[in-house]
Order: sequence, then C-alpha cells, then structure tokens
Amino acid sequence: MIASASAPPRLENRRLLPLAVAGGAIGAVINVAIALIAPALIGGAVQISRPGSALEDLPLIAVIAASIIPAFVAALVLWLLGRFVKTPIQIFQIIAIVITLMSLFSPFAIPTSLGAQLTLCLMHIVAAASITLALSKAKA
Repeated sequence: MIASASAPPRLENRRLLPLAVAGGAIGAVINVAIALIAPALIGGAVQISRPGSALEDLPLIAVIAASIIPAFVAALVLWLLGRFVKTPIQIFQIIAIVITLMSLFSPFAIPTSLGAQLTLCLMHIVAAASITLALSKAKA
C-alpha cells in the first residue's frame, strides 16, 4: 500500500484582514481589562518610559494600538509566507512564538516595579496569542 501525501491546506487570503481585525480586537479588549485591573493587584500603576523621558502611566490608547497594529503586520507576514512556502500556517506559528518570546525581554528594560513588568509581559502574551490563533484559522 502506498501512502498518499495530502497537500497542506491553502491559505485563504480573503480571510486574513477580517481575522487580523478579530485577533487584534480580542487582544485589545483583554489587554485593556488587564490594564484596568492590574493597578489594584500590583499596588500601583503600570508605568512605561519613552526614550529620554520619565516614567508615565500606561495610556489605554497605547494598549489598544499595541494589540491591533501587530495584527496587521502579522497578517502581512502570513500573506507573504502563503505566497512562498508550502506550510505557511506552521511557519507563521513558529515565527510568532519566537517573536513573542523575544518581546518578553523588553518590559524588563523599563525601570519600574516587577509587578508592572510582569503585567506588560502578560499583555504581550495575550496580544500574541489572540493574533496568532485568529490568523491560524486562515486555511481554506
């Protein structure tokens, strides 16, 4: 008996934009909830710093933007992978995991409380997971 290799499912490009919006929006909603709840749990505001400036409270618009904008970048990456590789979803997921793990280092460069740093790490994981899971449904 000869085993037949089934072709991997093709990427459905029409779904990339709506899935990116959905993944980014889900991540944004969860991250806004985290940003609103975290100060009560960590005993102070979640603070960030911009280059050359002092610590400031994390603005909610930044939380929303940091959840939605990466979704569109991820959709572009997945679209490009779909054009050039046979298994774009699997490769996209590997890239997403690597980038997520790398992003977990940046909160620790902010001179703020450990609770705020861990909150920011959690928010990175939420955004990455919601975007990656949503875009992984782009199979035909």
